[in-house]
Amino acid sequence: MEEFTKFCYETDVLHGRGRTATSYHIDRIDDTKGYTLDNIQVLTNAENIGKENRRRKVIAYDHNLKFGFMLEPKPTQQLDTPF
Repeated sequence: MEEFTKFCYETDVLHGRGRTATSYHIDRIDDTKGYTLDNIQVLTNAENIGKENRRRKVIAYDHNLKFGFMLEPKPTQQLDTPF
């Protein structure tokens, strides 16, 4: 808890929280791991939604060829953060 309090103070993340596109969100870099200092980053709401959309697989179907295929999402990269 002390580490998180320090993180919030240093990044001022709580001041900018909310549901607008520019609001801050705390995001896990690796979603299979927990919220630890080495696995979190501050993203805007828009960036966080974009990250989720890039992870989703897309299934496409070409009606002319009568062929379906799956498009793999782009790999997620850690964004530069001020901490």
